Amino acid sequence: AELTRHHEILSVDVEYQNGAAVAWLYEYGKVEERRDDESGIHMRVRLSPPDAARLRERDDVMLV
Repeated sequence: AELTRHHEILSVDVEYQNGAAVAWLYEYGKVEERRDDESGIHMRVRLSPPDAARLRERDDVMLV
């Protein structure tokens, strides 16, 4: 827990056709929750501060 205490948990929506973004989230984060429905993929992901900053710079995902 001490190693991840500064990590952020972010809620992210991703379109189904954006497999690269989903793969990035699994590679660099810890997916706490994933829900798929007709509108896309909805995830809660725990990320380190540098990776959270990189995620915020991406234009192919939506933070909610």
